[in-house]
Amino acid sequence: QYVAMMGYEARSAGDGGSGRRLITDWEPDLVLTNLDLPEITGMNLLKELKADSGTREIPVVVMSDQASEEVVILALSTGAADFLSIPIKMSELTPKLQHALEIKRYRQELRLVNQRLEREKQGLSRFFSDDIARRIIDGEIGTDLGGDSLDATIMFVDMRQSTTIAEMLRPGEFARLLSDVLGGIMEIIFKNSGSVNKILGDGILATYGCPIPTENDSMHCVNSALEIRQFINDYNSNRPEFLKDDVRMGIGIASGVVFAGNVGSVKRLEYTVLGDAVNLAARLEKLTRRLNSDILIDENTRVRLRQDYNLGEPVRARVRGRQESVHIFPVLD
Repeated sequence: QYVAMMGYEARSAGDGGSGRRLITDWEPDLVLTNLDLPEITGMNLLKELKADSGTREIPVVVMSDQASEEVVILALSTGAADFLSIPIKMSELTPKLQHALEIKRYRQELRLVNQRLEREKQGLSRFFSDDIARRIIDGEIGTDLGGDSLDATIMFVDMRQSTTIAEMLRPGEFARLLSDVLGGIMEIIFKNSGSVNKILGDGILATYGCPIPTENDSMHCVNSALEIRQFINDYNSNRPEFLKDDVRMGIGIASGVVFAGNVGSVKRLEYTVLGDAVNLAARLEKLTRRLNSDILIDENTRVRLRQDYNLGEPVRARVRGRQESVHIFPVLD
């Protein structure tokens, strides 16, 4: 009666068992229960509600004429939102019920925020490792227009003769091929502290050192390239029946200072990298077929490697956009 007088819709049950069924069927915003109930005691009802994921978030206010300190502590520690002493005073009932309902609303809002953050993290995780995605969500990495000049290593990965492959396959088969191959490559990039800046149809532009630098980004990048090589070999060993020929990839890697940041407008931002190292990595990837090597790195990347890698003899080659030829190093097994 008191609750109805406060403007809330209220339903009642005469015992704990009926109350439990009513709560399950009705899904109320709040439960007000006496600890002294037949069939199921109020304390056991409280325990059941808090143990059930479907009712756990419903605030429960308990009331009793036994308001000893031990009873109050037991009720609150079991999950009660508040405790009322019988006989009930309206001056206590009103604020305690309102407080319990506010707690429920805050929990609902918090759950919605967490769900939104999880969706944002999942979206960011398509392009960044989980750690970088978390730091973007936490605000440690800015999302405003502009950016910074960062020292980074850039990797272009591209599927060779993808146009010819696409002509030989059904659209669904080609989509599956790209999903399987690019998905596996992206996992390797993330595992080695890299980020996927762009998916270029049948290829990937990956960055190491931006937006977050690590101890040796060039090493992480070359390790990724070697793992991608092994991944492609394993894929070809068990390639799907619709694929008649092996998949071949070309990888170009270059290091240097790049601009890394958000470009576009406030309505449409895109995180991008710009600079000579980006252009050179793309040119090196194009040279892989001509030089009969699947992985090529530039001189800047070679001098940054802190451990021995099996590199081929350097090759001087002219690349588009450069007046002078550059030293190129094939990465061997």
